[in-house]
Amino acid sequence: MKQMVRKLSWYGVLSLTLLSLSLSACSTPASDPGKTETKKETGSKAATKLTFSSFQSGDVAKDWEEKQLPKFKQETGVDIEHVFIKHGDTISTLLARNAAGTATDVVMLSADYENALAAKGMLVNLSALIKEKDPTYDLSRFFEKLLDAYKYKGDLYALPSDMDLGLLWYNKDMFDKAGIPYPNENWSWDDYLSAAKKLTSGDGPAKVYGTEFPSYTTFLWQNGADMISTDGKTSTVDSPEAVKAITFVADLVNKHKVAPKPGSDEDKFQNGKAAMTLGSGPWYAHYVLKDVKFNWGIAPLPKGDKKATTAYGSTFAIMNSSKNKDEAWKFIKWFLSDEQQFIRAKQFSWFPPTRSVVQMPEFGDKSVLKLTKEQKDLVMKETTYGRAPVVVEKQNEVKQIIDRELSLVWSGEKKPEDAAKAIKTEVQPLLK
Repeated sequence: MKQMVRKLSWYGVLSLTLLSLSLSACSTPASDPGKTETKKETGSKAATKLTFSSFQSGDVAKDWEEKQLPKFKQETGVDIEHVFIKHGDTISTLLARNAAGTATDVVMLSADYENALAAKGMLVNLSALIKEKDPTYDLSRFFEKLLDAYKYKGDLYALPSDMDLGLLWYNKDMFDKAGIPYPNENWSWDDYLSAAKKLTSGDGPAKVYGTEFPSYTTFLWQNGADMISTDGKTSTVDSPEAVKAITFVADLVNKHKVAPKPGSDEDKFQNGKAAMTLGSGPWYAHYVLKDVKFNWGIAPLPKGDKKATTAYGSTFAIMNSSKNKDEAWKFIKWFLSDEQQFIRAKQFSWFPPTRSVVQMPEFGDKSVLKLTKEQKDLVMKETTYGRAPVVVEKQNEVKQIIDRELSLVWSGEKKPEDAAKAIKTEVQPLLK
């Protein structure tokens, strides 16, 4: 996914109108996950051809289309076509294709898309498929935190293709110049704020901020709070703990003025206009910091009452409308094999979702992920504290309300406690 797609929030850029109005009409009834149909031509079995959609373009797509997919065909006899779908158009495009009977067999999704589609019966239940068709498939290879993110009502509907883990990235040169010790695993919110104040300088377009505007989600978790309860039935944003976390993030912009207001497409950390950025995963080193002129480092996110960070990634799922489910499952297994995962780690800095690849001796080389062994070890250690946000069936409506109210908080137009009450009032009726 990498490129700038990862700069999107966890909740994604959903097609709000189409998701709310069209999912029910376009959903596909549940079917036998293992049933496979093949086309017939003049009385003989035609070669199976799969379609695989993703939001990958550039070098990643080129490698798939010119090297890996032909290799898959050579090894299995199954032809597969890659279909590019713009990330923000994922839902609307899949809905349109599903309604027209042209949905792709395998889809690459963000986790929030996966939950929304699974809730409407559009994805194959992989827990059922594996139990029936492939009971020896080893799910223990995957990091548990990732599998938890892709379950709907306790069953798997997708498998992770990579792992993103929220980290703190910092400009070593700026820290050295200011005489500030580098961030470490013991950093608290206060340490983070203190450093951000010292690292902020200048005014106007030339201003250098101590930090980029961070994701508020991890601050909620670290304060023992969340926007929605774990079971997805209650809006908890108005709790004192949640309001405190939202206030801390808002104060970075409005009170302390150490972070820019959100909304700009510019990566100020990459351009040397911010000393820290919080939240980006290991891919950031390859896709954003590849050619920067300063020295950088990574550290765990600053901690509140507890440690917490995001742990999730892109997913592979099978559409229920697919007539080639067996071949689609074969493709997913092939794509998530150790060999294929290592290729993506080395060439495109995708952090593998499985221990088996991370434990390979070759994985320790700095050419893989552009991270040192110590930095990779840090990522592995932080997976212990990883989690994924709660995603509900009406996620698009919920997200719209949350974004609208919090944007008023970030701009200083509304108090956090007032926004929290407004969110609670509108979101609670949408939850089941």
